Amino acid sequence: MQNISNQKKMLRQKMRQLRIENQILQQKKNKQLNRNIVQYIHKKHFRSQKVAFFWPLEFEADIRDSLHELYRQGYRILLPETPPVGLALQFHLWYPEAQLRPGRYKTLYPDTEIMHPQIIMLPLLAFDRKGNRLGYGGGYYDRTLAVYPTVKTAGIAFSYQEVSTVPVEKFDCSLQTIITETEIIYS
Repeated sequence: MQNISNQKKMLRQKMRQLRIENQILQQKKNKQLNRNIVQYIHKKHFRSQKVAFFWPLEFEADIRDSLHELYRQGYRILLPETPPVGLALQFHLWYPEAQLRPGRYKTLYPDTEIMHPQIIMLPLLAFDRKGNRLGYGGGYYDRTLAVYPTVKTAGIAFSYQEVSTVPVEKFDCSLQTIITETEIIYS
């Protein structure tokens, strides 16, 4: 029996490759994913709250249409700055004209004031129906969610990223919601 750390490592490799192979599918399904993100925010009545998203990396879901649409509707959008290993993410106010700075791991974040989110939308490599998630392995979102225990959370992924079970360890934080192009899953 493999330990959980090795199971996660193998699943990460598999899901990264699957994401590369599904680039064309993602492009076709991206509009519906963005519609579902906006629908989720509206349904939950998060008006005037600070919603933390992420600027998409290569092969991640391109959620920039959601950021622009929600910004136009008056939401305050935040993007994370990746700090040194061992620290939680910091969130900066984003608006379309904001200059984006390069961060760690090829991330981008706005050079603006730091704010505290009320909702955090996370990128996923894999997820299961219980709200368990697999990220990149740096622990940034787990540390961040520990700092913000009352913040609402939603993972963003495509439906093909669903697995039967995500291996979890005691420090792994589960999500309240997963948003895909086909559905919004409440765990």
